[in-house]
Amino acid sequence: MKLPTPFVAMAFAAVLTTIPVAAHATIVAISIPVNSSDATSHPSIDNVWTVSVPPAPFDVATGIGFLINPTFAAPGSPINPNDITLHDHHYLSDNVPDPTRAVVTFKFNTPTIVKGIEIIQHQNGISQLEGFAGNDPNNLTSLGSIFGPDGDVTGFSVFTEFSSQVFDFGNTTSSGTYFQLTVRKTPHPTGW
Repeated sequence: MKLPTPFVAMAFAAVLTTIPVAAHATIVAISIPVNSSDATSHPSIDNVWTVSVPPAPFDVATGIGFLINPTFAAPGSPINPNDITLHDHHYLSDNVPDPTRAVVTFKFNTPTIVKGIEIIQHQNGISQLEGFAGNDPNNLTSLGSIFGPDGDVTGFSVFTEFSSQVFDFGNTTSSGTYFQLTVRKTPHPTGW
């Protein structure tokens, strides 16, 4: 079975590009820190910061589960501005979100290689991500920090709402049952 292409609807939405190391690779859990989204978002509205299986099926309609909702931004689907999954305004400095809040952890049922992520941007989305992989969520290896195709852009509303951008880690070997991404930089100085 091929790993489904999950959409990730944050202050952006995204698709993970993965290479299953073994057959039947699937996402079995997604989590973000509790209360890490301070504006309108699925996790804050639903007060659901972690989803996992069991129970089955995987809940993609509630809280952080919406992060991989396959109907969001699918061709022909209506896009609702309220369908944002992460939305935060806690920063260490201009354009640098608090990394303890701007983090998403995925767990797979088998070691998986994450090559990249396609971001469906919010107008004040993200410009730089760092990815991590490994089998212990407390001891992950960095895949590096990468900018999206527009580079190190700054300003207000620099992206077209719901435009697509691919962030490519160039990873073909580092696998793990965990993949974590941290938003390192945003165009907007105080919100994404």
